[in-house]
Amino acid sequence: MINVVRADILKLKKSAALKVLFLVSAAGAVLMVLAAHWFESGTLGQGAVGNASFLADAQMVALLGTISAGLFLCGDFENKTIHDAVSSGTGRGEIILGKAVSYFLVLLLMVLPYFLVTVAAFFVDSQFKLYIPSVFLTMICMEAGNPMTFSTVLKIIGITVTVCIVYAGQLSICLPLSFIFRKPVPVIGIGYLISLVCGMLQASGGNQAFEKMISLTPFYGKYLIQLSMNAKSEIFFKSIAAGGGFAVLMVLITFLVFKRAEIK
Repeated sequence: MINVVRADILKLKKSAALKVLFLVSAAGAVLMVLAAHWFESGTLGQGAVGNASFLADAQMVALLGTISAGLFLCGDFENKTIHDAVSSGTGRGEIILGKAVSYFLVLLLMVLPYFLVTVAAFFVDSQFKLYIPSVFLTMICMEAGNPMTFSTVLKIIGITVTVCIVYAGQLSICLPLSFIFRKPVPVIGIGYLISLVCGMLQASGGNQAFEKMISLTPFYGKYLIQLSMNAKSEIFFKSIAAGGGFAVLMVLITFLVFKRAEIK
């Protein structure tokens, strides 16, 4: 597994696509903060909220995460990297675990710009408007201009790690999809569609049975909404359990799929 991760990291370091995705995430994070300031100052009207909502971390990470799966996970099937690994004697379980770790590291990179702009907000004496539910935007709106302390830094890191685990759980569904379809288009389309549908069903108020079922997964919206500087430890535990547990389940499903798959 370690050799698979090392090989992936070396490949990702040279990847122009990964650099572009990171720059898109960074641009989204900066524009999200600017939009929040412009909404507060009146420069932007409420009519722009719909378009600006796509800059929030939840939307951006979901989109870039599914694209990453299509490019890097499916790309390894198209360029025969996985075929060569199997032929050289690397176990299928090792391959899956290695690819999962590499993929989750890519997702962490996509979240990094939002963490950085949140920290930067502490040094900016400006007002921001919470125009869309977002963990990072909530922290920015509540904490901008406040003094940065060691305790504050630890809280922000703790929240960011929890958010990463939740996002990793959500996007882990791309793992079995990648090993089933092995093509970028269906993986990106289905992966992103699942995130959108889960969000829309919860926003529409759904029934109690659906809410109980979705609450067992990282797609449950309240796991992210309730994360804040003042959140109780229970919220963190539930979020981490849902995200981590779902990711483990997707890795196991991927193993069952790949174990029976033919490599040609």
